[in-house]
Amino acid sequence: MLTRRGRRQTLAALGDLDLSLAGFGTAPEPLLLLALAIVLDLVWPTRRRPGIFDLGAPFASLASRLAQRLHRPGRSQAKWLFRGTFVTLVVMMVAVAVGVAVAYAMAAAPFTWILALFLLLAAIAARPPLEDARALAKALTARDHRAIAVTILGAEAATLDEAALARATAVNLGRRLSAGLLAPAFWFGLAGMPGLFFAVAALATARVLPEESPRFAEFGLAATRLRIAVLILPDLLAALLIAIAAVLTPKASARRACGALTAGRNRYRLPRESLAAAAMAGALDMPVPAQALGKGGGERSAPRWSGDAGAVLRAAAQSDLRRVSYLYGVTCVLTLGAIVLLVLAKFAA
Repeated sequence: MLTRRGRRQTLAALGDLDLSLAGFGTAPEPLLLLALAIVLDLVWPTRRRPGIFDLGAPFASLASRLAQRLHRPGRSQAKWLFRGTFVTLVVMMVAVAVGVAVAYAMAAAPFTWILALFLLLAAIAARPPLEDARALAKALTARDHRAIAVTILGAEAATLDEAALARATAVNLGRRLSAGLLAPAFWFGLAGMPGLFFAVAALATARVLPEESPRFAEFGLAATRLRIAVLILPDLLAALLIAIAAVLTPKASARRACGALTAGRNRYRLPRESLAAAAMAGALDMPVPAQALGKGGGERSAPRWSGDAGAVLRAAAQSDLRRVSYLYGVTCVLTLGAIVLLVLAKFAA
């Protein structure tokens, strides 16, 4: 129970709150706004959201349009590299300019924090990966589960069996955790709205100009390198949070999560894979599957199992997917808790 002095201090603090309409229109603490956006993203089902909830879509469209105009055949590799760098710089400049405009509007006009909350919600994607993992776990009992896996994991999922699909999902969730939650949160906390738009635009540009694509081998080099720079610190933070979340997750190991980043990375991490993906797979001791190729370079179809063997493997894969979902959810909650602690520490200072 509060002492008499504690009650007086609490009442005095409540008396200082401005509950008027003007006070409500003032922008709250940015980190508090970020925490609210994460909460809304986690509790609001994706299927019930409007289609406009994708902050990166306009920048991806801009990069794609510029690439169509400037990426012409018959040019030298040096010209492709220069033009790809130009496209990336233009998109980044537009993104930062929009972020500065939004930040200025938040400081100058009342109630614009609602727009900022909407933009944060459109930039954060913490719930969709969790929904995808649950959908795949539910679909494993159906005959068309491989088609659902392809829509979630990509074309390589067609060559994976049920156990490998669960492990590929762990890698997918780790990768999307750093890009969909930690990167927007980190850059918004570091540089406000300009930082948020910068990070979202960088990831969107790299998505439409992938360096690994033969078409954009040189044209997308700058966008890919910028994506790596944007994700390097958020990816490390995501891996550390996964290691902490493993302590709170049944049958998960924080030691293996940390080991996946160093000595065990060859087992839990594919080449050029993110640290968060390695930590997610390592915490649950799920070595990542490599796509198997048949003779002549053709893809080998996934093995089929019948009878009790197939049922046992599907049940094991569903159990793995539940563990992955649990670890991912705990990591999201820990991220939210860390932001709230930062807010409290700032107010206490």
